[in-house]
Amino acid sequence: MEPPTLVISTVLSAMTYNHPPEKLSVYVTDDGGSEFTFYALLEASRFSKHRIPFCIRFDIEPRAPEAYFSLQYSSLQDSKFAQEWLAIKILIVGRDTSVVDNVGNRLPMLVYMSREKRPEWPHNFKAGAMNSLIRVSSGITNAPFILNLDSDMYSNYADTIQEVLCFFMDEKKGDEFAFVQFPELYNNLTRNDIYANRCLLTAEVIHPGLGGYGAALYYGTGCFHRRDSLCGRKYFKGDRVQWNMESEKNAERTAGDLEESSKVLASCSYEKGTQWGKEVVLYLPLSHISPTLSNS
Repeated sequence: MEPPTLVISTVLSAMTYNHPPEKLSVYVTDDGGSEFTFYALLEASRFSKHRIPFCIRFDIEPRAPEAYFSLQYSSLQDSKFAQEWLAIKILIVGRDTSVVDNVGNRLPMLVYMSREKRPEWPHNFKAGAMNSLIRVSSGITNAPFILNLDSDMYSNYADTIQEVLCFFMDEKKGDEFAFVQFPELYNNLTRNDIYANRCLLTAEVIHPGLGGYGAALYYGTGCFHRRDSLCGRKYFKGDRVQWNMESEKNAERTAGDLEESSKVLASCSYEKGTQWGKEVVLYLPLSHISPTLSNS
């Protein structure tokens, strides 16, 4: 249902965060599976070998290719920058894949997950996709923090992860945060915004108002979650987070083992007879943090 080029742009914006690549993994869930999306991501993984060094070398912002190449840059007067800029842009449309150098640094992990769907089994829409991703990722990397993005979103700030971790890892109140999220901002709006796409009521009235009562609503995208909170852990005053080391154990498993176990975790019948999706948790954080660093 989503244009593959749109998905690729979102994926690449996440893969180019300023964060150690061995600690960064990008998962894409595709309900039912699509050959077009799969091969688009395959090309994106190849392109990332050129795109990531380019972004780091010239400190590119925003790092989503579609958004970046739609802008005009005076830096093209720099001959070295202009040469690589043109080469990277050509590479996006697939005309020439040999003009961009590859520095060979380690890349973030990119995982494509085709979620099984059958008519007789409820798939629970985005919530079901999130549940599947939590289960599958727990068997592969099991990172303690999860950023979820809609396919048409992208991050416009490469240091977002470091700034978010400042909240989660704060020595005094870090353990009290279940999630840190960003308001949705949109490009290409009409001058008068007659369809209210800027979502001003939500971003500037409803959420700040809820923040005054110590509450917060989940936007549905652009949100960093603590994995433990998504898995039902309940926090109490004075709780201290124990960092999970399961990811190190998973690193020793073979690709074949991970693939087989992931198929089971992503199956449409996995949740039958379990508590997945049966309980609603209301989060009332002490503080609602709503920076404006994310864009769409």
